[in-house]
Amino acid sequence: MDLKDSVEEEKSKFAKLIQDVMLNDQRPEEIYNALVDTYPDDAIFLGHYGRYLYEQAFSKKVMYSDELYNLAEELILKAIEISPNVDDSYHMKGMLNLRKIQSIKYCLTKIKNDPSYDLYDFEDLIQKWMHQAKESFEESIERNQASPYGYTAQCQLYSECLKLSK
Repeated sequence: MDLKDSVEEEKSKFAKLIQDVMLNDQRPEEIYNALVDTYPDDAIFLGHYGRYLYEQAFSKKVMYSDELYNLAEELILKAIEISPNVDDSYHMKGMLNLRKIQSIKYCLTKIKNDPSYDLYDFEDLIQKWMHQAKESFEESIERNQASPYGYTAQCQLYSECLKLSK
Protein backbone atom coordinates (compact mmCIF):
# COMPACT_ATOMS: atom_id res chain seq x y z
CA MET A 1 0.00 0.00 0.00
CA ASP A 2 1.46 3.38 -0.97
CA LEU A 3 1.10 6.66 0.94
CA LYS A 4 -1.85 7.89 -1.15
CA ASP A 5 -3.82 4.68 -0.45
CA SER A 6 -3.00 4.98 3.24
CA VAL A 7 -4.25 8.58 3.36
CA GLU A 8 -7.46 7.64 1.52
CA GLU A 9 -8.05 4.78 3.95
CA GLU A 10 -7.58 7.12 6.93
CA LYS A 11 -9.98 9.68 5.42
CA SER A 12 -12.57 6.97 4.98
CA LYS A 13 -12.21 5.85 8.61
CA PHE A 14 -12.46 9.45 9.82
CA ALA A 15 -15.61 10.11 7.79
CA LYS A 16 -17.17 6.91 9.15
CA LEU A 17 -16.30 7.93 12.72
CA ILE A 18 -18.03 11.29 12.31
CA GLN A 19 -21.08 9.64 10.72
CA ASP A 20 -21.33 7.20 13.63
CA VAL A 21 -21.04 10.03 16.14
CA MET A 22 -23.80 12.02 14.49
CA LEU A 23 -26.11 9.01 14.29
CA ASN A 24 -25.68 8.40 18.03
CA ASP A 25 -26.66 11.96 18.99
CA GLN A 26 -23.21 12.76 20.29
CA ARG A 27 -22.06 16.34 19.91
CA PRO A 28 -19.71 16.55 16.93
CA GLU A 29 -18.51 20.00 18.04
CA GLU A 30 -17.06 18.50 21.21
CA ILE A 31 -15.27 15.81 19.27
CA TYR A 32 -13.93 18.24 16.68
CA ASN A 33 -12.76 20.61 19.40
CA ALA A 34 -10.98 17.77 21.18
CA LEU A 35 -9.37 16.65 17.91
CA VAL A 36 -8.09 20.10 16.92
CA ASP A 37 -6.93 20.80 20.48
CA THR A 38 -5.06 17.49 20.58
CA TYR A 39 -3.79 17.67 17.00
CA PRO A 40 -3.55 21.40 16.20
CA ASP A 41 -1.35 20.77 13.17
CA ASP A 42 -3.54 18.14 11.52
CA ALA A 43 -4.91 19.64 8.32
CA ILE A 44 -7.53 16.91 7.90
CA PHE A 45 -9.12 17.54 11.30
CA LEU A 46 -8.99 21.32 10.86
CA GLY A 47 -10.48 21.21 7.37
CA HIS A 48 -13.25 18.80 8.26
CA TYR A 49 -14.17 20.79 11.35
CA GLY A 50 -14.38 23.87 9.13
CA ARG A 51 -16.60 21.99 6.69
CA TYR A 52 -18.81 20.80 9.53
CA LEU A 53 -19.23 24.40 10.76
CA TYR A 54 -20.16 25.91 7.41
CA GLU A 55 -22.59 23.09 6.68
CA GLN A 56 -24.19 23.66 10.09
CA ALA A 57 -24.47 27.38 9.34
CA PHE A 58 -26.00 26.67 5.95
CA SER A 59 -28.48 24.09 7.24
CA LYS A 60 -29.57 26.49 10.01
CA LYS A 61 -30.03 29.24 7.39
CA VAL A 62 -27.87 31.71 9.27
CA MET A 63 -26.53 34.91 7.72
CA TYR A 64 -23.34 34.73 5.67
CA SER A 65 -21.66 36.97 8.27
CA ASP A 66 -22.35 34.53 11.12
CA GLU A 67 -19.50 33.45 13.37
CA LEU A 68 -19.87 29.84 12.17
CA TYR A 69 -18.81 30.88 8.67
CA ASN A 70 -15.94 32.97 10.05
CA LEU A 71 -14.58 30.18 12.23
CA ALA A 72 -14.96 27.68 9.38
CA GLU A 73 -12.88 29.94 7.15
CA GLU A 74 -10.15 30.28 9.79
CA LEU A 75 -9.92 26.50 10.21
CA ILE A 76 -9.83 25.81 6.47
CA LEU A 77 -7.19 28.48 5.82
CA LYS A 78 -5.07 27.00 8.61
CA ALA A 79 -5.47 23.54 7.06
CA ILE A 80 -4.25 24.93 3.72
CA GLU A 81 -1.33 26.65 5.42
CA ILE A 82 -0.29 23.39 7.10
CA SER A 83 -0.75 21.18 4.02
CA PRO A 84 -0.84 23.36 0.89
CA ASN A 85 -0.92 20.43 -1.52
CA VAL A 86 -4.11 18.75 -0.25
CA ASP A 87 -6.89 19.14 -2.83
CA ASP A 88 -9.70 18.55 -0.31
CA SER A 89 -8.84 21.70 1.64
CA TYR A 90 -9.18 23.86 -1.47
CA HIS A 91 -12.45 22.14 -2.30
CA MET A 92 -13.73 22.92 1.21
CA LYS A 93 -12.63 26.55 0.86
CA GLY A 94 -14.56 26.79 -2.40
CA MET A 95 -17.63 25.15 -0.87
CA LEU A 96 -17.50 27.59 2.04
CA ASN A 97 -17.77 30.46 -0.43
CA LEU A 98 -20.54 28.66 -2.33
CA ARG A 99 -22.49 28.21 0.91
CA LYS A 100 -22.10 31.94 1.64
CA ILE A 101 -23.50 32.70 -1.82
CA GLN A 102 -26.38 30.34 -1.21
CA SER A 103 -27.06 31.96 2.17
CA ILE A 104 -27.70 35.27 0.44
CA LYS A 105 -30.94 33.79 -0.92
CA TYR A 106 -32.26 33.70 2.65
CA CYS A 107 -31.22 37.30 3.20
CA LEU A 108 -32.90 38.48 0.03
CA THR A 109 -36.22 36.89 0.89
CA LYS A 110 -36.14 38.58 4.32
CA ILE A 111 -35.26 42.05 3.06
CA LYS A 112 -36.71 42.26 -0.43
CA ASN A 113 -39.24 44.93 0.62
CA ASP A 114 -36.88 46.88 2.88
CA PRO A 115 -35.70 50.03 1.05
CA SER A 116 -32.74 50.52 3.42
CA TYR A 117 -30.83 47.67 1.77
CA ASP A 118 -28.87 48.14 -1.42
CA LEU A 119 -29.05 45.00 -3.54
CA TYR A 120 -25.79 46.03 -5.24
CA ASP A 121 -23.98 45.35 -1.96
CA PHE A 122 -25.10 41.75 -2.26
CA GLU A 123 -24.02 41.65 -5.88
CA ASP A 124 -20.51 42.72 -4.85
CA LEU A 125 -20.37 39.99 -2.21
CA ILE A 126 -21.61 37.37 -4.64
CA GLN A 127 -18.98 38.33 -7.21
CA LYS A 128 -16.22 38.32 -4.60
CA TRP A 129 -17.20 34.90 -3.25
CA MET A 130 -17.77 33.51 -6.74
CA HIS A 131 -14.21 34.42 -7.76
CA GLN A 132 -12.79 33.02 -4.52
CA ALA A 133 -14.75 29.79 -4.93
CA LYS A 134 -13.76 29.47 -8.59
CA GLU A 135 -10.07 29.91 -7.71
CA SER A 136 -10.35 27.38 -4.88
CA PHE A 137 -12.03 24.78 -7.09
CA GLU A 138 -9.37 25.31 -9.75
CA GLU A 139 -6.66 24.80 -7.09
CA SER A 140 -8.40 21.60 -6.02
CA ILE A 141 -8.56 20.34 -9.61
CA GLU A 142 -4.93 21.26 -10.23
CA ARG A 143 -3.86 19.16 -7.24
CA ASN A 144 -6.04 16.17 -8.14
CA GLN A 145 -7.37 16.10 -11.69
CA ALA A 146 -8.84 12.64 -11.22
CA SER A 147 -11.22 13.79 -8.48
CA PRO A 148 -14.70 14.76 -9.69
CA TYR A 149 -15.37 17.05 -6.70
CA GLY A 150 -13.75 20.21 -8.04
CA TYR A 151 -15.48 19.90 -11.41
CA THR A 152 -18.86 19.17 -9.86
CA ALA A 153 -18.54 22.02 -7.39
CA GLN A 154 -17.69 24.45 -10.20
CA CYS A 155 -20.91 23.48 -11.96
CA GLN A 156 -22.86 24.00 -8.72
CA LEU A 157 -21.23 27.40 -8.30
CA TYR A 158 -22.19 28.59 -11.77
CA SER A 159 -25.70 27.22 -11.39
CA GLU A 160 -26.25 29.05 -8.08
CA CYS A 161 -24.90 32.31 -9.45
CA LEU A 162 -27.17 32.06 -12.48
CA LYS A 163 -30.19 31.42 -10.25
CA LEU A 164 -29.37 34.47 -8.14
CA SER A 165 -28.95 36.67 -11.19
CA LYS A 166 -32.63 36.25 -12.13
